[in-house]
Order: sequence, then C-alpha cells, then structure tokens
Amino acid sequence: MAVLLLRLEGPLQAWGDAPALSWRPTGRWPTKSGVVGLLANALGRGREESVEDIASLAYGVRVDRPGSLLLDFHTVEEVIPAQLAGAGRPARRGELRSAITRRAYLADAAFLAGLEGERAFLERLQGALKNPARPLYL
Repeated sequence: MAVLLLRLEGPLQAWGDAPALSWRPTGRWPTKSGVVGLLANALGRGREESVEDIASLAYGVRVDRPGSLLLDFHTVEEVIPAQLAGAGRPARRGELRSAITRRAYLADAAFLAGLEGERAFLERLQGALKNPARPLYL
C-alpha cells in the first residue's frame, strides 16, 4: 500500500455536498466524491464511465487553512424551464425566463487530501494530475 497526497489550495473552491439549482452551498472541506471526480477528469474519463477504482481508495483530508465563506449572486437570462427542455421543442416567446442563483465558495482555503491504495494505481493518478487530460478545477 502507498499514499498519494494532494495539496488542494486556491483562491476559490467549491465542494458541493447537496445538489440544488437556486442555492449551491459548499462543504467546509473537500468531499471524497469531489476528489474522485477531479481525478477521473484528470484521467480523461467521461461522466458515463465508472469511477469505482478511484472511489475504492481510502480517503482522508486535513484542514490546513479553513478559508472564509464567500457568497456569490448570479442572474442567468433566458433559462429554459426543465419541462420544456425535455419536451424536445424550442421554447416559444414568453416561455423563457431569468433565474437567480446563489453560490457559496471557500476563499483562500488550503487542504491536504490523502488517498491510500496500490502503488501502481496511485502513480498512474499522479501522472494524470501532472499532465491532465482536461483542465482541473477546485
């Protein structure tokens, strides 16, 4: 067994722990599912591909700097209501609307996340983080 340590630090981070449309809170530290998604993205996996191999790794996180909570307000114009999006037809005049959302971020936070597993797999993850298939975001 080996351990891969990830320094997760940036001006803004969001670790969603509850799905929502108009209010998107953040967890106070990186969630395992968020780190699994980050690693899957680094490997270039699509949303439909399994992440079971990554999710099976032991996970822990240390809070080095908790950061401060930052609340952001968004106004999105011309949102198509969900019932229209599934109807398979374009929206008609008057059916489009504006949406107001609020999002929470951690500002200036720093964490150390650790993943434990087989050395060869962790080295593969480390390589993907050094040369990710797609851009990575916290």
